[in-house]
Amino acid sequence: MNAEYQRLDVEAGEIEIQMRDLALTVELRSPLDHAKFEQQMASLGRKLASLHQGMALIRATDSEEMHNRERDFVKSLSKKFRSQGTRKKVIHLPEGVTVTLLVTYCHRCQTPKAGQNGRRGLYPTLLLLGISGHYTPQTRKQMAKAAALLGSFEEAVEMLREVRTALTIVSE
Repeated sequence: MNAEYQRLDVEAGEIEIQMRDLALTVELRSPLDHAKFEQQMASLGRKLASLHQGMALIRATDSEEMHNRERDFVKSLSKKFRSQGTRKKVIHLPEGVTVTLLVTYCHRCQTPKAGQNGRRGLYPTLLLLGISGHYTPQTRKQMAKAAALLGSFEEAVEMLREVRTALTIVSE
């Protein structure tokens, strides 16, 4: 596998060691101790899950099947697109995990007319995986729920960022 996959795999191994060490060394003497332990294990578990998700995304984007689906998808579009080669795209996963994928970028052959959407390109593989704006479907779902509770999408993103930061501080 590529260097990005190896980086995620090494980090996942380190998280597994941290979880094992925490479980072996924890001293539960009070409800507060137990709550802190539970919080730390849950946070490590979410990070481990995100690392494995990143590795699965790399395997998916590198697969021959995905390349075939990508090609068929681009051909099925009403507008004509031409491959501009591969580009690096950073995807944000829960617990601050990022994965850099090497995916095909396709550019629309003709320019949009006045009043039309100015977007001229797309990443077919990311669309096929439900990834939009650097975020996975589950992350976007959490952002949408938070936006519904707050005044705007921007407020939701900020609130989720603050919650994640607070959870990180509590677990340290």
